[in-house]
Amino acid sequence: MSQAPVMTAGIFCGTTKPESAEEYLRPMVVEMNDLMQRDIIVHGCHVAIRLRAIVADTPARAFIKGVKGHTGYDSCLKCTVVGKYSQAGCTMTFPGTNALQRTDKCFRDNAYPGHRKTETPLVDLQFFNIIKDIPTPHGEEYSSAEHHHPPARVVLQPSFHTNESSIRNFLG
Repeated sequence: MSQAPVMTAGIFCGTTKPESAEEYLRPMVVEMNDLMQRDIIVHGCHVAIRLRAIVADTPARAFIKGVKGHTGYDSCLKCTVVGKYSQAGCTMTFPGTNALQRTDKCFRDNAYPGHRKTETPLVDLQFFNIIKDIPTPHGEEYSSAEHHHPPARVVLQPSFHTNESSIRNFLG
């Protein structure tokens, strides 16, 4: 069923962000790992379930990954560029394009102490690359400096409340 369409598992919208990434994401991580482990059967066919990406706006990406917000010195989600604060403009800039790229392994090994603030349940997701599978607006084809100045976009923070029957209903 490689022709199966991409499925939105859920969308979260609220007046405030969730209190805890652990409480918010742990149920999704447990359910996704279970579905990926056993697959599901749709119309007699085994369907492999894989999480290809988590799409979220800038503050939500930082929250679910447990990292500094987009105005922090070590806040780049894709590379290790260190920001410089401009007193004149009261802004954070991220100069240069040659910073080392962040990797899933180094993130999981907590090799970015200035970047990570808290633990995230997302590191427990099977087959999930915490750097590449949470895309930024420009994607990986742009330089490290360019993805600090994305165009204004509104993408709702995902909610991960789904169940096997909603997946079956979606696939038909």
